[in-house]
Amino acid sequence: MATAMASDTSLFGLGMVSLTTEPSLFEGENFTQTLDTADASVTVTTDVGSIKVWVEASTNAIHAECTAASAAAPIEL
Repeated sequence: MATAMASDTSLFGLGMVSLTTEPSLFEGENFTQTLDTADASVTVTTDVGSIKVWVEASTNAIHAECTAASAAAPIEL
């Protein structure tokens, strides 16, 4: 597992999260991935829809918010 150094020079493990959507976001074209430094979130957007992921620092909870490009074709996480 990869590690990172905290401000007090202690090492801590980094985790990994895998998300699967139905339909797959990667079936669409026009892929963009955006890091928003204001709220520390990552948003992936295609023609199918978008998914925004962020970690709540105070609880270490991982949040994911999906939005379909069309109401006729909802996205399941």
